[in-house]
Amino acid sequence: MSRILEIRKKLKQWCSDGAPQPTMLGIVKSVNATKLTCVVEDDGLDYPSVRLQPVLTGSDGLTIFPVVGKWVLCSRIESENEWYLIGAEEVFKYRLKVGQTLFEINAAGVKISKSGDSLKSCMTDLFTQIQLITVPCTAPGTPSGVPINNIAFTTINNRINNLLQ
Repeated sequence: MSRILEIRKKLKQWCSDGAPQPTMLGIVKSVNATKLTCVVEDDGLDYPSVRLQPVLTGSDGLTIFPVVGKWVLCSRIESENEWYLIGAEEVFKYRLKVGQTLFEINAAGVKISKSGDSLKSCMTDLFTQIQLITVPCTAPGTPSGVPINNIAFTTINNRINNLLQ
């Protein structure tokens, strides 16, 4: 090993011995979605209140919900013994909230909403109204009927309901 590499290695070891580690790689033991915290185990020690978002007093921002039993990367908050989850091997939900707009994704699908109205409800209402349209028949004396592609509208509406929450 060159002298420079040896000095670097010793400096790195010396600095880490005297200062707290800035990051932690551990396993999730439990998640409290209400308190937006999780318990992370690292080298046999439990860290009981690892934050799922950096500031717990705010309702905006990105929240990562990790899967129990999976690896996570956490960052120390300033010089305290408080931690914030910054990445996960596997998640069960991501939530991004900006003002009144919410974007959430999980295994059930995607939810997009703003001020209490959701993209799913808007799309469902749209397809319901499209399916109520009657089309005049070309033969005299024949009553109006549903569009010939009404089944396609129903299929598309079912696909939207499968994708969106």
